[in-house]
Amino acid sequence: MTARTGTDAIAWGRAQIRHPTRGWYRWCLVYVRSAFGVPARWPDAGKAWDNAQRRHKTANAASIPAGVPVFWELPSVADHVALSTGGGMCLSNDIRRKGLIDEVPIDEITRRWGGQLLGWTEDLNGHTVYQPTTTPTTPKDWFDMATKEDLRDVIGTELDKRFEKEKARDAREKARDKKRHQKVMAALKGAPAATAAAVEAALADEA
Repeated sequence: MTARTGTDAIAWGRAQIRHPTRGWYRWCLVYVRSAFGVPARWPDAGKAWDNAQRRHKTANAASIPAGVPVFWELPSVADHVALSTGGGMCLSNDIRRKGLIDEVPIDEITRRWGGQLLGWTEDLNGHTVYQPTTTPTTPKDWFDMATKEDLRDVIGTELDKRFEKEKARDAREKARDKKRHQKVMAALKGAPAATAAAVEAALADEA
């Protein structure tokens, strides 16, 4: 018997609606374990629920994921198990047609058979049958992983770069002012001494 999980188990279970491989009257556990492809172990649904290792108790049918066994406690001794298809729906035997499979709301079984929804399990008959969908993780930003020393190094490097840029700008401004001073002084050669001295003093004040 080949093990199936999730969508494969649901596909097998839905195929039984139109093309049943056998009669399923009062064989809920056989039907569900056959959908998952796991061997027999417990005699009925109640025992399968009691012996499951990873049970999720809930009364909210909509919260039950697709592709898992869903269990009820019924007034009968055997209780009941069906195959969840997600969105509060399931595949169940006997609920609408005796010995046949139908896809129905989980709450319909609770209401019509007067049962209590117990929840769902990740394993059945000792086999894991649930594979949760994984969400890709976003890689952490460098700043989330950086140590204090890393941050100090980065900040120090950036400050050094900024200091060097300001130093270079000051040097360029000084060189430009010096060249301007030289040009003015060259233009004043031959001018009266008083005029040249006054211009030179003005340039010194600007600097």
